[in-house]
Amino acid sequence: MSTTGAKAPGTLADDASFGAIAWTNPGNAASSDNVYATAAFTGAGTSHYLKATNFGFSIPSDARINGVTTTIERACAAGGVVTDNFVFLVVAGVVQQTGKNQYRPEAWSTVGDEVVTYASPSDQWAIALTPAIVNASGFGVAIAARKFNGGAHTASIDAITLTVYYQRPGDTDVTVVKLRASQPPHDELQTLRVQDLSYGRMLMRKNTASFRISRADPNLAKFRHLLTPDGPPPMFSIERPDGTHPWAGFLQDYVVRSSDPTAQFVLADHAWRLEESVTAKTGVLRGAFTDVVIRTLREIDARGEPALYLQYDHNEGGPRLDYAYQAAKGLDFLQQAAKFTGWEWGFAYNVSPAKVETTLMLRQSIGRDVRDSVVLDEGVHLKDIDYSLRYSEGIAAGLVVGGTGTFGDRSAVAASRNGRAREGVDTRTASNATQRGIGGTRVLIDRQVTEQQALINAAQRLHTSPEWVPEQVGFVIVEGEVDMARFTLGDTQTIRLDETDLSTPRVLYARTIGINYNPQTREHRVEAKVVT
Repeated sequence: MSTTGAKAPGTLADDASFGAIAWTNPGNAASSDNVYATAAFTGAGTSHYLKATNFGFSIPSDARINGVTTTIERACAAGGVVTDNFVFLVVAGVVQQTGKNQYRPEAWSTVGDEVVTYASPSDQWAIALTPAIVNASGFGVAIAARKFNGGAHTASIDAITLTVYYQRPGDTDVTVVKLRASQPPHDELQTLRVQDLSYGRMLMRKNTASFRISRADPNLAKFRHLLTPDGPPPMFSIERPDGTHPWAGFLQDYVVRSSDPTAQFVLADHAWRLEESVTAKTGVLRGAFTDVVIRTLREIDARGEPALYLQYDHNEGGPRLDYAYQAAKGLDFLQQAAKFTGWEWGFAYNVSPAKVETTLMLRQSIGRDVRDSVVLDEGVHLKDIDYSLRYSEGIAAGLVVGGTGTFGDRSAVAASRNGRAREGVDTRTASNATQRGIGGTRVLIDRQVTEQQALINAAQRLHTSPEWVPEQVGFVIVEGEVDMARFTLGDTQTIRLDETDLSTPRVLYARTIGINYNPQTREHRVEAKVVT
């Protein structure tokens, strides 16, 4: 992976598209010289954007942008409490407020300048970056500050830099496996030579990885003493130099056969650790959903399990939840939380030489709608395609049809979000809806359930979950054909299938629910659900 190195902006300006407090002398943030761009707060409030552009990048046109980081040297007058409000990229001179906000929650230093790094080498800030965009003079970064308490205090920025990480054709992507300590921060112990490496990420399911190591490898002998049922399972991280597809997990299965010259390692993520080791306390937990999460994580901490971080961004405090918590294991808890709230969960990894952080993401929806920017075509991007139409998965809620007998003999029941029923749904329409859905509303069919309330409850549980039709697509993307840094779990993209056994070509909108990567074949196996 190549890098531009940290560059200073050629242009700095006060941008009044947000906030109330202007930045004075914005050009002073061009270099670290103790001469500052300042925002003078007279009380609580928000600042304008301090916008830095014209960094003079010259990235080759055939490169792939992996990520962008920025450093900001910042401070606040003693006695004040100032934090980041927004930290966005700037494209063509416009602050990208629909991109990823990289703000840091901690207060700015009041005892001198502090240099803070934002984002990572694999973070594109939720923007489809290209060399042309990055090289333009209008590309840069913007920061807006926020003051919470009263009184007059000044926020100061001494310097801003921007670093771009990119990959050129022919650059090697060497994926390595590292053995790490079982306990946080999971220090690196050694780098391993492995065979048949394959690892993946899934939404709402356990993530797994596997590889083999030659039994004659001296590296195996160095840590074989850790493979004991009496101790904690070792942690392994899987890393690429470009920072994409980081993975971390614990040893789940270790298999050695006398006839096999290799030892097989099967790894699993924190979902497995939760399932195996976390037992809910006796009693019923009620109230805010986030309170239930916090209690569960405290239980993990009390047991000395590996660190797990809950990601609250975009959660706005989490959904409300009021139900009897009967889950006996952590994974059961996550599954029940998803069932009762409709919120999805998954794991994200931040792997560095210093530590490994595993984040439990819990959101109303995970992923982005990239169907306009990521269009995948059979014969161009996709190979080894399998298409399936699974009627048993055509269940979603809002409309419920149930009871014994035929559909024409039964009344349909529409369930609203709060579970109240209303009559009057055309049963003929409902009976024709099992294949494609009714205007995006999915149908739950259970001929054996006669209790109307049970059907309504089923609809309520699934009401806010992602809507898809009972079609599924699996395919392989060869490394380099699509920028996989822009292709993440939960994303919805356009897929064109022209050579299937269907009577006509199909244009599908599919949501990624699983990605498995094999660095030896340099292929990504993608599992996707077709959405309405």
